[in-house]
Amino acid sequence: MKTPPESADDILDAGAPGLARLTDLVQSLHALGLGSECCVADVRARYDEERALSLPALADDAATTRSLATSLGRRTDEQRNLLLQLDESWDGSAADRARAELTSTVRAGVALCTSLTDLAVALESAATAIVAALREKARVVGDLAERTVDGRTRDEIDTIVAGASGGPHGPTPEEQARWFGDSPDGDVADPAAECRRWVEQRLVPAVRDAVDVVLGACEEAGHRIAGTVTDLATTTERITEGAEAVAGMPGAGPVAPVVDDGTMPHGPGDRRDQGALLPVPGVRPGERRREHASGPVRPQDENDEDKKDGRENDERDVDVVLAEAGPL
Repeated sequence: MKTPPESADDILDAGAPGLARLTDLVQSLHALGLGSECCVADVRARYDEERALSLPALADDAATTRSLATSLGRRTDEQRNLLLQLDESWDGSAADRARAELTSTVRAGVALCTSLTDLAVALESAATAIVAALREKARVVGDLAERTVDGRTRDEIDTIVAGASGGPHGPTPEEQARWFGDSPDGDVADPAAECRRWVEQRLVPAVRDAVDVVLGACEEAGHRIAGTVTDLATTTERITEGAEAVAGMPGAGPVAPVVDDGTMPHGPGDRRDQGALLPVPGVRPGERRREHASGPVRPQDENDEDKKDGRENDERDVDVVLAEAGPL
């Protein structure tokens, strides 16, 4: 079973514990009257700003586009093989006309297939780049969850913060002596004052730095993602313009050979006024097959008694061949 692509929520959730730890510390400092310009809601909103991105949809678009390119490539190969058979079994003015039309159709199909493949690659690259940017952001922020301050662990920091407020859950005398040392004058230090001094001198700068780390990670991720989206838009526009140019070409000069791993010859009757497949109004596919199977293709002969009938037969044969080739 294919693993579903990651969502932006899944990726950012990996860094949420670090964000939660930082916001808890900011709120604790505010409770101690050590507020700063940092707003918890703003930090959270900044971290979550890419959650609306639909990464699965982008991955699905890439997969669908690649599938279309593969399908079109198979159809183009079929028409290329038909063109090779045409070169070997039919000549004359009608054959030249059919060859030119088929070559033009195959050429357009190859160009469109290339455009679809390029678009699939661009979509895949964009999805990969966005995922990488979000993962890095989540990693940086997630690392804050267990970050120490001045050698104090997360639990020890919480104990000191509790002691700074004068609550009952502050450090024990042993912890106080171990963490802050003895008072220089030998007097017994006030536990709450010792804790508050540590918070002001050690924790406040550390929290301020952590906020800068989060905002910096958000800024970097946003910059990378914006660049990726811009590149994708530019690439898509270029591919679309190229595909439209190929599809709408009224006369692009002599028909070039269509090649993948070799060269494909084309007939001497290539024309400058090539277009799409010739329509055959009112003829169903089954009738075209019966008409084509009714007899061998007869090349036009200048010595025929009825040249008009010969031209009509040639035109009918062109329509049959092009109809069997089918649209891309």
